[in-house]
Amino acid sequence: MVDPPATRVAFGACPFCKHGVVWGAPRDHMGECRSCGAQVNRTYVADRLLDKLSKSEKKGTPKQLSRECAKAGIRLPAATIRTWIHQKRLTTDQHGHVTLSGIVPLLRRRAH
Repeated sequence: MVDPPATRVAFGACPFCKHGVVWGAPRDHMGECRSCGAQVNRTYVADRLLDKLSKSEKKGTPKQLSRECAKAGIRLPAATIRTWIHQKRLTTDQHGHVTLSGIVPLLRRRAH
């Protein structure tokens, strides 16, 4: 193609409609819901998602939690989680599992 369409990424669930997803260019601050057409700030979508994850009781290995974050649209390599454990920023249980809610404060700091 001579003029390929601009790359668009999903920012997350629309806060204004039930099943909408907010899409935008990778570096844009604003996105548009494909269902209702609302213009939504990218950080608002991310903050709502992190609030939801902060209430999660889900536990797992770094690899499992990396996959859970990917399902939620957050790129977090398992190696980063392992580094946080090694740096004692995260604590594991006797099985080597960490909670998803324990990762959220570190994700918030990483974003700013």
